[in-house]
Order: sequence, then structure tokens, then C-alpha cells
Amino acid sequence: MNLIELTEKLVKFPSYTNENGAIDECLNFCINYFGNNSKIFVRREEKNGVKSVLLSNTETLNFDVLEVGHIDVVPVNSNDMFNPKIINNIMYGRGTGDMKGMVAVAMKVFEYIIENNLKLKYGLLIVTDEEPGGFDGSQYWAEEIGLKTKILLDADAGKDINTIIYKAKACYFIKLIAKGKSAHGSMPWFGEDANEKLMNTIINLRQIFPYISEKSGIQDKWVTTMHVSLMNGGQAINTISNYAEAILDFRYTDKYNNDSLFNIIKENLEEDVDFIVQEKGIPVFNNKENKYLQLYKAEIENITGKEVIFDFTTGASDARYFSKSSDIIISNRCNCDCLHANGEWLDLGQQEQFYQIRINFLKKLLSFN
Repeated sequence: MNLIELTEKLVKFPSYTNENGAIDECLNFCINYFGNNSKIFVRREEKNGVKSVLLSNTETLNFDVLEVGHIDVVPVNSNDMFNPKIINNIMYGRGTGDMKGMVAVAMKVFEYIIENNLKLKYGLLIVTDEEPGGFDGSQYWAEEIGLKTKILLDADAGKDINTIIYKAKACYFIKLIAKGKSAHGSMPWFGEDANEKLMNTIINLRQIFPYISEKSGIQDKWVTTMHVSLMNGGQAINTISNYAEAILDFRYTDKYNNDSLFNIIKENLEEDVDFIVQEKGIPVFNNKENKYLQLYKAEIENITGKEVIFDFTTGASDARYFSKSSDIIISNRCNCDCLHANGEWLDLGQQEQFYQIRINFLKKLLSFN
């Protein structure tokens, strides 16, 4: 089965997150693709109903190279998106870019490693809950099982084949909770408005993290942002609210960390306002001069004939869970677009180049110090 055929097979599975039937079928397909090969070790895991599998050429949980990919996809308006179509060497369909086309590359790379007996401790981790956050997949493997690697290959975060993402913002989600005292809306002096306390807290934080929108015109997007994603307060239109809450979504750069954000939020709370940390993000920061990153860069330029650009992303991928248990995270992918939207597509010509870059890089690692 060639790379294009393998990608088509994967895309045809309607493997929505939590759609256990299709998830099981797709995972089983990935495992069965390699047949009953004594050189391949298979470890299945499940947490909170979320299934994942580790394919490797060794029983260890400490690899030279680990590739992480997910097969879960977001919903579609039409099931026809699970019938991939190829037009002018572009494959259209749900999951072609995000990220079954990249998983297909990883599977073919693993196949090459096995067939050619490359002396690298290599693992391919396939998870099924990346879209909602990866908590029971990659995070479970990294933080509870203890999966480690020298080099992590991440094809989920990236822009195009000639761009390497060397740093990514971390997310930090909190719930603000404001308490007040109810009163009739016509007599606010008898009450304490929880809505006002909540809004004033947000205003305090806005002095540190300004509001940014399409009209802001900022040039440097490597800045920490705060987004008010949800707000709720009040029980009736003529009643002073005794309770209000809001969810704040922070995406922070290397200027901050989880502890410094915690302290800033705490220092800017109004009276009777508290907060709960709902998720602590993990930033990804790599040194552009890292020897493995430079080796990978050279292979991209050798294959594509174009200069590599180092860039950052404001989003997150499952790679963040391995930032403490890997020496370097290498993030890039072949060209694709319209992810999570109608018309999602993958450039098949660049997919083949992407495969060759991975193979050349791994072969070079064998004699690289």
C-alpha cells in the first residue's frame, strides 16, 4: 500500500472524538497494517474511555525518536468528506491535513525503519483525543506512564513544509467566581453586585493584558493574550446579582509562567472574587541552534530546495506534554489548509517530500553526534 492509498484508507474512517466504533476500527487498522511482525511491539492503553496505542521497535518507554499523531477528527457537515477526492494532486477530505495525512507518513516511516532495521529506538504514539485537549491520550502517556524521548517529531503543529515551529504559547484557563448580595434592582444600595465585582476584576487584568482584536493592528503577535470566553451572572432583570462567573483564556509567551500568572491574577482580584485554575498549559520553547533541529533543517532544504523559516504558533498541540520529557521537539508538516472546515485539503506532492525528509533525517541520526 503506497502513501496515498494509506492516507485514503485512514480518511475514510469517520473517527470523531469519542466515536468509539470508528475510533476502534481506525486504531485496529493502524495496528493490523503492520501484520504479525515479531519486530514490532504494540501497547494499547485506555483512560476514561479514551484509547491510544504505542507502536515501537523496542519494549522501552525511553526512545531516541518518538512521533506523536492523532486520528480523531472534528465533525463535518456532510459525510461525503469521508470519501476523499484527489484533484490536481490535492486530496480533499476531513482529516487529510489534521492529521491523518501526517499519521500515514509516520506509519510509512515506521514501516521503513522495521524493514531496513534502522538501529534507532523509535516509537509511534497514536492517540484519539487531541481535538478536545489530549488529556487522556498524550498527557496520560507523558505524565503518568512516563513515556520519554530524545527527539519528538510533531507534525500536528506547523504551517508548511519549509517552516519549523520552534516555540509555542502555553494556555492557562481560569474560572473567576464573584459573590455578592441580592437586592431589588431599584434599590442597589441594599445589595452587593457580583456582576460589578467580576467586571472590575476583568478591567484590572485588562490593564496588564490589553484587549486585542482584528482592529488592533498589532505587528508582533508573540504577546500574551487574555480572552474572556464565557460570562454568566444574575438571576433576573430586576435583581442585583449575588453570583457571577467568567472563564478567562490566557495564551502566554516566555515572559510569564504558571506561577507568575497565578500571582498576577491573585493580586488583581476585587473583594469577594476568587478563581479556580482549570488548566495549566505547558509552553514549548526550542533553541533554534540545537544540533538536531539544524540537521532537520538541512534535510528540508535538501529535499525542497528552499530556505527554512523558523516561526512560532499561538496554538497548541499534544507535543506540549512532552516538553519536559524530551530534549527537542521538531514541529513542521507538509502543506494543508481549511482544517476544521469544509474543503480541508492536503498537498500530496509535499506529503511525499515530507516522508523523504523524515527518512533522510533518521538515517543521518545513525551516524550523528
